[in-house]
Amino acid sequence: MAAVLAFTVASIVLFTALALGAAHLLTGKRHVPLGDLASSPIVVIGSQVAAYPLVIAFMMFLVRNKSRLGAYLMAVFGITLAPLLEELFFRGMLYPLVRRAAGVTAAVLVTATTFAFIHGGQLDYAWAPLVSIFVVGLVFTLVRERTGSVAASFLMHCGYNLALFGSLWVASDGFLHLEKAMN
Repeated sequence: MAAVLAFTVASIVLFTALALGAAHLLTGKRHVPLGDLASSPIVVIGSQVAAYPLVIAFMMFLVRNKSRLGAYLMAVFGITLAPLLEELFFRGMLYPLVRRAAGVTAAVLVTATTFAFIHGGQLDYAWAPLVSIFVVGLVFTLVRERTGSVAASFLMHCGYNLALFGSLWVASDGFLHLEKAMN
């Protein structure tokens, strides 16, 4: 867990610094304060979009090595920090931006679609699992719309991932035989 957390924090810090540097260069003649740049949705979202694929690749590396420790790290991250980051990004930032611009229906569909495709690499872009994740994204986004709260979708996301990792834990005899679950 510490390795995944450290890698995630380092990736986000690195890409935030790069995004701030790029934004500063692009707005240099307008003398935009660094604090304003740091709170810009384009900088925040851009840095997270760049950092997420690296974090996902790192987690996949841990799991693909079929290491029991890697599986536990992935489970802890997947049940805690990953839902938090994903819900803040998808239901906390992306959804309200698209909702304001295009309405509820478009925002729900765009949010669920991008949520599914960010998980595409983990699923080898297989259609059946992607459709499943799309439906999960629809449910999380509809809960966000209905309750007006990212906390509700976050808790559902945690519960969903807990069920997935719990099933994997049972199927692999406590992450001892991950090859059982891979077949």
